[in-house]
Amino acid sequence: MNFHFNLERRRLNDLTLAGRLTCTPILVSLSLFLASCANNVAQRASTGSDPSSERPIAAWLAPLDPTPRPFNGTQGSADYFELFIEGNSWPKAEAQIKVFKIYQQLIARGSEDSLRALFNYLRVHHVSLAIEFGAMTDTDNCGRGVEGFDGEALPNIARRIQSLGGNLVYLAMDEPLWYGKYYNGKNACHSSIDAISADVAKNIKSVRVVSPGIIVGDIEPVPQAQVPDWSSEILKWLTAYKAATGENLAFFHADVIWQQPWQPFVSSLAPNLRNAGIKLGVIINGTGDEAADQTWFTNTMEHCRQVKERFPQLDELIFQSWTTFPTRVLPESAPATMTNLVTQCLGAS
Repeated sequence: MNFHFNLERRRLNDLTLAGRLTCTPILVSLSLFLASCANNVAQRASTGSDPSSERPIAAWLAPLDPTPRPFNGTQGSADYFELFIEGNSWPKAEAQIKVFKIYQQLIARGSEDSLRALFNYLRVHHVSLAIEFGAMTDTDNCGRGVEGFDGEALPNIARRIQSLGGNLVYLAMDEPLWYGKYYNGKNACHSSIDAISADVAKNIKSVRVVSPGIIVGDIEPVPQAQVPDWSSEILKWLTAYKAATGENLAFFHADVIWQQPWQPFVSSLAPNLRNAGIKLGVIINGTGDEAADQTWFTNTMEHCRQVKERFPQLDELIFQSWTTFPTRVLPESAPATMTNLVTQCLGAS
């Protein structure tokens, strides 16, 4: 009310002084200003790009360990275990890392001393432990030897982690929707979404006997040209998972197929995840066909640039490799190491 009174008083004063001035220009300017504000708010709501609400991105680190993997011939970073020796040179990168993710092969085949050192280092430095694991159950009929399966082994893996001093906080499921329903290779299952969700719910319940507080999320390939309605399939999977487990996924990590138009797909998926309270992360890696560390670094840094530029409101970045490159994780000051990638991508100083 005072606002309108002051405008009217100014109008009367102006008329008295000039005889012909009115407050119409003021009102027009005010209308234009309010319309501009409304338009900006609408744009920010649709793009998620309001700088006033920017927050730090939580970073995960998941280099490939040097455990032999005869099934695919990858070697992993030779200096992997040097990450867990006090005094080694990655303080800037480490300061950015919230979660360190490991693979099931490391737990199954790694030495007790190496694993104890890893778990102790993470505990002392307040970095949470995650594991990427196939959460579906293989049978004589299907799933045997297929990525995304082996969920029945989860409790034993969790027990080994616990017995060696580890605290397993996160479980990142290894693409159950893709490998459970759409994978077409040997021993493919082609299961329904409801069957997949019921299966992983059973295995999650089993692992929570050992690790009651474990936080569960999913990784899926994004986009997926082989499945035209892949976006709607992911949404059905999210719904089915909640129905089977009684909870939403905690996070969804996009395993981006960089050669495909991934940005529009992530843009369309992001609001649905946000509305469900599911954190969205993107895996930052190479294209998979690199033959040298420097090529891997160049490709991966470009992917980091694209992701940060297009999605500044992303919840998580996962610096990950499941290929031979990079061959080294340290030091963070050396070109084309994995910790150097973290510092360069996140601008650590």
